[in-house]
Amino acid sequence: MDPYDLCPCGSGKKLKFCCQSILGEMEKVERLQDNNQPRMALQLLESLGKSHPDNPWIVTRTALCLIEDERSDEAEAVLRPFLREHRDHPLANALYGAAVLNRDGYPEAKRAVHRAFRLAARHFPEIVANLAMNVAAGYLDQAQYLAAREHMVFALRLGSEEQRKRVFSALLEFDGDQSIPYPLRGPHKAPAYVGAEADGETIEKARRLELFGCWREAAERLEDVSNRDAENPQIWHWVGLLRAWDGEDGAAAQALHRAAGLYTDFETAVECETLAQLLDQYSPEQTRYMRAQRHSVSSPSQLLTKLDAVGRCVRLNAAEAEESTVARYLILDREMDAESPALTRDETPRHVAQAAVLDSPESSDAGAMLIVSALEGGPLESAEKLLTEEVGNLLDVEGDVPPSVVTGIVPTEQIDLFQNYYFPPKTSGRKRTEIQQEEWDEIVLERWPNMALAGLGGRSPLEAARDDSARVALTAAVTVFDAYCAVRGYILPEAKLFERLEMPVPQAFELNAETDLNELSLTQLRRVDPAALEGKRLEQVAHRALLVRHPAHALAVIRTVIDRGMAGRVRADTESLCAAAGEICRASLRSEESLEWVERGKSAAEGAEQRFEHVLQWKLREMGYRLDDPEDPVLRDLLRELWDRYGSKLPWLRERLTALVDQMEIDAPWESVVVAGSMPDQGGAGVWSPGEASQPAAEGEKKLWLPGDR
Repeated sequence: MDPYDLCPCGSGKKLKFCCQSILGEMEKVERLQDNNQPRMALQLLESLGKSHPDNPWIVTRTALCLIEDERSDEAEAVLRPFLREHRDHPLANALYGAAVLNRDGYPEAKRAVHRAFRLAARHFPEIVANLAMNVAAGYLDQAQYLAAREHMVFALRLGSEEQRKRVFSALLEFDGDQSIPYPLRGPHKAPAYVGAEADGETIEKARRLELFGCWREAAERLEDVSNRDAENPQIWHWVGLLRAWDGEDGAAAQALHRAAGLYTDFETAVECETLAQLLDQYSPEQTRYMRAQRHSVSSPSQLLTKLDAVGRCVRLNAAEAEESTVARYLILDREMDAESPALTRDETPRHVAQAAVLDSPESSDAGAMLIVSALEGGPLESAEKLLTEEVGNLLDVEGDVPPSVVTGIVPTEQIDLFQNYYFPPKTSGRKRTEIQQEEWDEIVLERWPNMALAGLGGRSPLEAARDDSARVALTAAVTVFDAYCAVRGYILPEAKLFERLEMPVPQAFELNAETDLNELSLTQLRRVDPAALEGKRLEQVAHRALLVRHPAHALAVIRTVIDRGMAGRVRADTESLCAAAGEICRASLRSEESLEWVERGKSAAEGAEQRFEHVLQWKLREMGYRLDDPEDPVLRDLLRELWDRYGSKLPWLRERLTALVDQMEIDAPWESVVVAGSMPDQGGAGVWSPGEASQPAAEGEKKLWLPGDR
């Protein structure tokens, strides 16, 4: 250690004028820690502490060793008396925040963590960055997405180069997570609120607190300002975001509702109202939990035999299971005849729960288990009742059953809106598509327009459409609905919906020369017309749109980029963009359009360096799409071409084509078949929730891999 460096005790003094007297022992402790020997380091620190009881370095280093040794409660006990005498010591506060967070979790540790943010961010940014990422993980588990993302951004600002790489990757993963409604992803810039001159000092203090991650404290500072300037929408918008970033979703929604009611700019009002409605929907009053119930199993083999015989249980393909899972089942709402296809939507069963049989891990004393997962209440109770009746003698239902654990959070309005279908194995692809489209048509044009929504004060969209004062709230409700459709990969037919509501379709988001495209929220970005952009601006929008994957907007961006020959400028190639567009269209049941993208992809493949392989991949993709309708007149010619032209060079392809026509029960278009082996029969069964393009396969099914399968 250089004696003229800052002392590592955190005092702010030079080492020479602070802890020079114990420099040798300090170096020994650090070597022990570097060698992953925290307990030996603690012994040396204990000895040092007897002769230097108030030395900050000894106290903080002892706490750090205890935290590394997973003894956070002892670390907190060491730091607490020190902080009574040195309240603002940066390192002690940072470690105290870490110890309390490890011990108590979040939000119980919020006060200690925020104090660490405020006092230690300048001096020990890496420790604070780790704290922020740990808090972000907790918010993600609770589906508090705005808070989670803002804590990641805070960590990105503070972390070391290595930390920033990890945080940046986490942010990209978050913004690209299509299971999160898109308005809750991406940046949300606070408005540039000015306020009265007399409030200037208070506003500046709030901005400093915001800069250091103390969003609750910043919002509290602005409370009097918001009361004095209560008709200014910007103050409520700002306070709403601060509350959301701090995880106070209820207070955030109230402030954002108020901002939406005050803004005269329609787009900004809808933005605030959309966030408010989504935050409300994830509140405890408007959500239900997905739960998992565990049972010990006395005989896994007997359990599998019995479950296979239960008419409401369908075993899924072993490929769908994780390594420790012996088998996975869907539990349906009615018994299913595997030999009978679904003829109508009403005849198609829904799956209400899942069950997984887990083997006993070699490294654990725990025995085999059955885990039942379903929505709490009726669905979970129904699944438990069925299993008790059918296989109860093999479970611990009469013994000490552990409580169920929460595995997810689902807004109540989504539960009422969407159904999970299971198609019997004999159901043709065309019939599945018909049923899926019928379901979506009912959701979009009847079920949702007539559903009482909390965001509309308990009125339905059709009722709210007759009230001009509800235009902002209704447009926001449509955006929320669009977000839930996008989660399922479905392109909401906006024109049809707005016609049903007798409302004009919202216009494209207007840009000017000063608009920073990287600061747009995803709700705003989704309204940007890519065809109106040129050069660098189109590249910026394309990068974000292809990450976020809002289906309608991503499709429009892909079309524009390819039409202008700009694929290389968005770090992609034409073939991959065509493949992405084809999958988007297929998920949205746009069969003809998906085939059009296949043709564009094949045309691009003609100029590829490895033309044979690339064109084959596209023909296999086309085959996968056309197999949705085995009576497609083009399918037979395509299968014959694959057999004759490509199968002669690739024997494995002929094996798979043979297995495929057997599975689909269609006549082989080639005259004779001689193959070196065969593949097991495939049931072709599957599960579908609105928006899903593919489904888990039934037991015994060995899916033919096709390019683009997910």
